[in-house]
Amino acid sequence: LAVVADRVIAVVRRHVLGGHERSPWLAAAPLAAYGLRLVLAPPSTALGLRRWLLAKTPLPAGPPALQAHQRNVTGSSDAATGPRGGSKTARFLALVQQRHGPLHVFPPERVSRTATELAPEVGLDVGAARTALRHAVLAARDGRQDT
Repeated sequence: LAVVADRVIAVVRRHVLGGHERSPWLAAAPLAAYGLRLVLAPPSTALGLRRWLLAKTPLPAGPPALQAHQRNVTGSSDAATGPRGGSKTARFLALVQQRHGPLHVFPPERVSRTATELAPEVGLDVGAARTALRHAVLAARDGRQDT
């Protein structure tokens, strides 16, 4: 009964106000589609929803004392920006970018060879370098900032 009443009200409103108003039912279509997607692929849908929600609702800056503590602990004011500025991994990724250009154009098939060549120059384990470089290249290609 509520659905029928709502539909009648929408039709009358459109008749009185003209055809310029969008139907409130159009907002239900994406909700239904995502509900179906959640049933069919729960992990990836939940992960995407989590990323969207975290991006849309950043944490407040907090008191200055907490920000200073975060800088001392992580080496930067934002712990989610990736490897620490002075870490071996950060130096390795910077060296790769210096010699081979931006990571979003770096060919993934050259990750192993490049890691083997450049990791010893910064004192980083080759396996760790390979993992970090592959993650950074894929993240850069996807346009993510969580390298």
